Amino acid sequence: MVVTGIMGVGLSAAPIYSLGAFMVPLSTEFGWTRTQLSFGATALSLTMGLGAPVIGRIVDRWGARRVGLIGTMLACLAVACLSLIDRSIVSFWVLYELVAIGGLACSPVVWTIAVATRFEKSRGLALSIALCGTNVAGAVSVLLVTTLIRQLDWRHAYIGLGLYMFLSAFPLALAFLYDASDLDKRAAVKSSTAARMTQPAAAKQGLTFGEALRTSIFWLIALSFLLASGAIVSVITHFVPLLTDRGLTPMIAASAASTMFIAALVGRIGSGFLLDRVFAPRIAAATFAPPVIACIGLLLFRTNEAGAFLAALLFGCALGAEFNLVSYLTARYFGFASYGLIYGTLFGCFAAGAGILPPAVGAMYQAYGDYRVALMVVAGSFFLSAALVQFLGPYPDFGGGEQAKPSVSPLSRAPKRILGANGAPAERITHG
Repeated sequence: MVVTGIMGVGLSAAPIYSLGAFMVPLSTEFGWTRTQLSFGATALSLTMGLGAPVIGRIVDRWGARRVGLIGTMLACLAVACLSLIDRSIVSFWVLYELVAIGGLACSPVVWTIAVATRFEKSRGLALSIALCGTNVAGAVSVLLVTTLIRQLDWRHAYIGLGLYMFLSAFPLALAFLYDASDLDKRAAVKSSTAARMTQPAAAKQGLTFGEALRTSIFWLIALSFLLASGAIVSVITHFVPLLTDRGLTPMIAASAASTMFIAALVGRIGSGFLLDRVFAPRIAAATFAPPVIACIGLLLFRTNEAGAFLAALLFGCALGAEFNLVSYLTARYFGFASYGLIYGTLFGCFAAGAGILPPAVGAMYQAYGDYRVALMVVAGSFFLSAALVQFLGPYPDFGGGEQAKPSVSPLSRAPKRILGANGAPAERITHG
């Protein structure tokens, strides 16, 4: 399941991560600006963000398997269809919107639900390994697309990208994509007793969506990762053109971008290992500090090959832990009663940031002629994101005994039925 998650998570990442490699050839052939091209990532991110709560709710009800298999086929076909765009920028935006619609059903919401519901003691590490799919997709897609553009053209590059996405994910999903509820349904076919025995206790514990919305924890996480995702996707989208503007060759810039994604693999697995042992907000602070340093370095110093690869390594720290933190914090602070819908909503906030800031960075480039102002904004976003999660407070206890319930917590403002009418713990919370 974890290996399947790796390749599945990469499906929604590949079209965004490879967009930077398409910017120069598309601008050259059609005369489109980088701001216009960045709206492709905006269409994808905002659509996936707005639809993520819906997909989360559907997965809560129908299971990850049905949703993921259909979504994989639709997303891969839509990416291949990007080879059909014409001189109208509208055709580019419309086809990217189709990629987003197809990608909704194979977004990280689907794959992380499958992984999170099947792991408990090593949930942080399991999620982190699965979410390495974004880094694998980034490293492979940028080099694959750049190579295909050089050897053939950008149209064949889009076809090759769609084919790579399908072959890397669909066979594995067909064989192994089952979340806890999917396994329950399989067991129920054989025996209703077996179904009850295989149902994980954690799946019944936690806050409902309405209860989560009443906590300050939810809104702190949402705002923090809206800022973080905007900064991260801005770096991903504009890193290659930023480096080529500073005199580096397209292949060196693509290699630096691939290095960033490979470095993020190490950061992601390392942060996942630590999430099971160290308080998650501290991991967030350590994760988002290096990109601030990278932005300052790019502002103050001339960029050569060594500087480009060093900046890529520092940015890779953030790329290595952002999804880990969102999915892990959702499980630890809200439980699994409505995990799909809560995580889908938080993922929507994450996607909203990814859709808003990258085109703003492109507009800053158009207005000032370079990325200096944009780098200041990106650095500030990383800093604020790390600061906000420091106010989350201790993990609540939903009956698993992992952490004592804090004496004062935003969860105490949840409806009375969580604690029971007479103030005693409700059975739903204390079960297990």
